[in-house]
Amino acid sequence: MNKVLLRRLAYIVTAIVAVIVAVVVIVGIVHRLENRDLGTRMVTVTVIPGSTINTIAKSLSRLGLPSQSFLKLALPTFGSSTTTSGTQPGLEGYLYPDTYYFASDESADRIVKTMVANFDIHFPRDLFDNQRGTVRSRDDIVIMASILEKEVAKEEDRRIVSGILWKRLDERLPLGVDSTVHYFLVPPKGVVYNTYQDTGLPIRPISNPSLDSIRAALEPKATDYWYFLSAHDGTTVYSRTLGEHLINKAKYIE
Repeated sequence: MNKVLLRRLAYIVTAIVAVIVAVVVIVGIVHRLENRDLGTRMVTVTVIPGSTINTIAKSLSRLGLPSQSFLKLALPTFGSSTTTSGTQPGLEGYLYPDTYYFASDESADRIVKTMVANFDIHFPRDLFDNQRGTVRSRDDIVIMASILEKEVAKEEDRRIVSGILWKRLDERLPLGVDSTVHYFLVPPKGVVYNTYQDTGLPIRPISNPSLDSIRAALEPKATDYWYFLSAHDGTTVYSRTLGEHLINKAKYIE
């Protein structure tokens, strides 16, 4: 069985699992209601693709859910080191974008576990193994998908941009993407997200990506482009050389 067929089979299984998840969620809601006061109010939490931990927390706060406890569980924590050692990476990237139904007095722990479990069900670890014939860890795939989610508006462009960014990584060139510069969770000195200055991926995802962005990260499209930019109207413009890219930048952005 070839890899394309395996991937298609994986997506079919994912769709079936999504239905099962929906049933499990509904059963869970009914079970919790049966064991609580009948007056317990249910609230709807929608996590849109590209949301960050902070934006999710704001949504929880508006609904009267425990946003501060959620932040403590989901945000990265830092040790005394100025490098990635001594840190906990947090859950950015692994809070699956979806619509959730929680009791109005739901705990932060259950909220976090529900979102992470939803991600793990949709994207089991074996889905990420050897997708491109090279070693790409699940974390790397999710980080890439989180960048694609923020950088590219249209689904059809994400695979092309994915190919550009993976190629730049393989050649040890800086990614040069604005979204990583804009993303800061009060990092300690030395923990950077400036991919104009540094090579490699950020140390963790910068958003919680959609299914389409993860697929694009898993299945990049090979082209002869090395640069891209997003015009003011959302159009993605591609370039083969730095000179061409600078011309396009002056034409479409500046």
